[in-house]
Amino acid sequence: MGKTTDFQETWVIETADLVIGSTLSFDLNDAKGAVLHKSGAPISRRLLDLLEKKGIRSVTVKGHQPVSDDFQSVLLSHYDSAKMDRLDQVFAECEASLRRFLQCLQQKRMGDTADLVLQVDQFMAQAKKDSSAAFAMLSSRIQASPPEIIDRITSRSTTLALMGVTTGVLMGLSREDCGLVGITGLLHDCSLLLHPEWFRNGAIIANPKVIEKFRNHPIESMELLKEIDGFDAEVLTAIAQVHEQFDGSGFPHGLSSGVPIAARVLNAADAYLNLVLPLFPTKRIVPADALAVLCHNAAKRRFDPKVVRSLIRGMSIYPIGSIVELDDQSEAIVVSSNSTNAMEPTVRHLNAENGAMDLSKSPRIIVGPSTRGDASVVRVARSSLNESLWRYDLETDAISSLREGRPEAGEVELACTIAASS
Repeated sequence: MGKTTDFQETWVIETADLVIGSTLSFDLNDAKGAVLHKSGAPISRRLLDLLEKKGIRSVTVKGHQPVSDDFQSVLLSHYDSAKMDRLDQVFAECEASLRRFLQCLQQKRMGDTADLVLQVDQFMAQAKKDSSAAFAMLSSRIQASPPEIIDRITSRSTTLALMGVTTGVLMGLSREDCGLVGITGLLHDCSLLLHPEWFRNGAIIANPKVIEKFRNHPIESMELLKEIDGFDAEVLTAIAQVHEQFDGSGFPHGLSSGVPIAARVLNAADAYLNLVLPLFPTKRIVPADALAVLCHNAAKRRFDPKVVRSLIRGMSIYPIGSIVELDDQSEAIVVSSNSTNAMEPTVRHLNAENGAMDLSKSPRIIVGPSTRGDASVVRVARSSLNESLWRYDLETDAISSLREGRPEAGEVELACTIAASS
C-alpha cells in the first residue's frame, strides 16, 4: 500500500523471497556494515549463494515501506488492457528483432533490416492511437539495466527508439521521418558492442584516450552499418549526429546546423534516458528532475526547444510513470499527461483504491517528485541545472558528486515557464 513520505517502518525480507534478476531499492549490508549487494543491481545466483554461505536467512530494513502492490501495475491499469498488451507485445518484438540484428553484427553477418523497419512501423501505429499509453508502457520498461552488455544495449536502444517515435508523432512528423527516428534510435549505439571495457565502473572518464574514442562512437556505428544493404545516406547521417547538440556543443563534430530532425529528436530523448536509465554505472536521477534539466538546457538552446516541448506535452512536467507527493502528503503515480497544462497530469494513488485523479479538476496539487526512499535515485540541485549531467564524456563537480552518491542538497523547482521561454 502507498505510504506517506514521512512514514517509517521496519520490515523483514526472507532471502528465499529474493528472485534472480529482480532489483532492490537499497543496499544489502552484513552485520559489520560491508556492502553485499548494491541497490539497483539485479539479484544474482552468486549473491544468493553468498547469503547462504554466510547463513543469512533474512534481512531487516528500516525506512520507507516500499509499495506492496507493484506500482507499475497501478500505472498500466489506468489504460485498456488490450491496448497495453499490444504495446508491450510490439516493444518485445522490436527488442527481439534488434537483439538478433546486433548478434548478426557481432558475427559480421547481415541482419534483417526489414524486420526492424516493420517493428518501428507497428509501434508508430500504436503511438498515433494513444501517445500517453505509449509513454506509460515505455516508462514501465525503464528499470535497472540488464547485466549482459548486448541485453543492456538492446533494451536501452529499443526504449530510446520508441520514445523518439512517440515524440515524433506528437511533433506531427511524417511517417517517413518517424520511421527514420526509430531506425536511428535502434542502431546508433551498435558500436558500443565493440567496447565492453567502457561499461566498467568509471571507465568512460578514466583517461583522455577513452573519452576521444567514446566521442567517435557515432562515426564508428555509421561505419559498421555502411556496408549493410538497406541503410541509405539519410539513416547513416542521422546515426552519426545523434549526439550533436542544438548549440554546437555536442560530438563528434560540434555541429549547430544541418542536423536532421531524427537526430535532434533522439538527442533530447537520449539525454533524458541517460539521466533516468544510464548505460554506464552512475546514479539515476529522478525523472521529474531529469526533465527539468532538459527544460533548462533547451532554454539555453542546447536542445531543440520544439522537441523538448513535445516531450513535455507527451509526458507532462512530472513524467508519466514517476512517483509524486501531493499536498496532502499522499503519494501517487502519474498515469497520463494533460495537453493543456503540463503541471496538472492525471495521477493515481499507489494503493489504487481511489481511482484516477485529474489534477486539473481537483483541489490537490503536486508539491514535488518522490524518491520513495529509493537509494538508487537522486535529486538534482538547482545550482546543477546548467551542468551537462547527461554527458558521459564530461567530468564536472556535479556529475562527480552524483557518481559518488553525494549529490548537492537542494530542490529543483519545476515550472512550465522554463519550457515556455525556450
